[in-house]
Amino acid sequence: MPIKVKAKAAAMRAPLDANVLDTLGWVYYKLGDYNSAYANINSSYQMDSSTEAAKHLKLTLIALKQADMADTITILDKKKVDADMKNLLVDRM
Repeated sequence: MPIKVKAKAAAMRAPLDANVLDTLGWVYYKLGDYNSAYANINSSYQMDSSTEAAKHLKLTLIALKQADMADTITILDKKKVDADMKNLLVDRM
């Protein structure tokens, strides 16, 4: 079964799963369907703003020739954010 069919089936079973939407969007991206990629990846990013979804969204916007919008996407390093939060809590004690 082609990956696109598998990704679509997964999205139908779990339409509110950010990881599934990001995967489906990335499949569309790889197939060159940037509008469908944007719709799915943007939904994923809006749900959880994961680092992976942010990277995919930025690349999709660039492919759609919307570099100015791509520049507004912030890609956070989860490990750095977690470390910064831990240090902030320690400093407050």
